Amino acid sequence: MGNRRPSGVFSPKDLLADFPLSVRDTAQSLRKLVKEAVPDVREKAYPGWRIIGYRQSFYFAFIQPKADHVRLGFQWGTRLPDEEGLLEGEELSHIRYVPFESALDIPVDSITRLVQYASCHK
Repeated sequence: MGNRRPSGVFSPKDLLADFPLSVRDTAQSLRKLVKEAVPDVREKAYPGWRIIGYRQSFYFAFIQPKADHVRLGFQWGTRLPDEEGLLEGEELSHIRYVPFESALDIPVDSITRLVQYASCHK
């Protein structure tokens, strides 16, 4: 049978497989950061939306790979403290995100604080 996965099982690595190496590396760095910031987080790939979602008692964040960058998004981003002005998003939506072109662009301390706050405040 080889390495076949059960029908319907789709991992974050599967989701990232078709993206350029720089996007995959950036997404992997963000995955690691989220897991370190919130050790008991649950991670799930959503192939239809092309995102990797994160939840504890509620869904709070996602990683969204794009052709040339990666977004770290927050479900209730309008409620997050953003003293550094990192968050972007549509005016009529509660979702906010931070775009990254490279893993080197990630301000680890600032993003860790946003992730930790988002995981505890709905």
